[in-house]
Amino acid sequence: MKTQNTKLSPNTAPLPPKGGVVEEGKTPLKAWGAKLLWIPSILYMGFIYYLSSGPITVDVNPFDLPHIDKILHFLAYGLLAILLYIPIRVNFNKYYKSLTFLLVVLYGITDEIHQYFTPSRQFDLLDWLADMIGGIIGIIFIELIVWFYKKLLTNHKVK
Repeated sequence: MKTQNTKLSPNTAPLPPKGGVVEEGKTPLKAWGAKLLWIPSILYMGFIYYLSSGPITVDVNPFDLPHIDKILHFLAYGLLAILLYIPIRVNFNKYYKSLTFLLVVLYGITDEIHQYFTPSRQFDLLDWLADMIGGIIGIIFIELIVWFYKKLLTNHKVK
């Protein structure tokens, strides 16, 4: 049920949601706060795009590790999954793990397609596979953190 926001209080945001309508039990600040959670993941996606838009100008493998590019893709997209997980879980309570994985997969393939058209870069399905595995591990990692946090809270409740 939706109600009209008619009162201003210290908990309200400077701008009301579209139409001034807020879900019952939510202040405009909470409604806007859920949207603001997207900012870190969007900025990080822009950073990934920036990095894949030109030639590699620094030595990313000073220790001559094998398959360092796959490791970097794994880590980058694991972090992306973690950053996407939070706003997706808050804004879309149902299927949040699947939606997070889907966005990681789609962004990974669009990044590889983008690299295909970028001079000195190339399309590589193994990079995309590393992106997907990183996304899965990122989701598992953040799920373990959430599980541990909930467990910690339930063990410290006052009886």
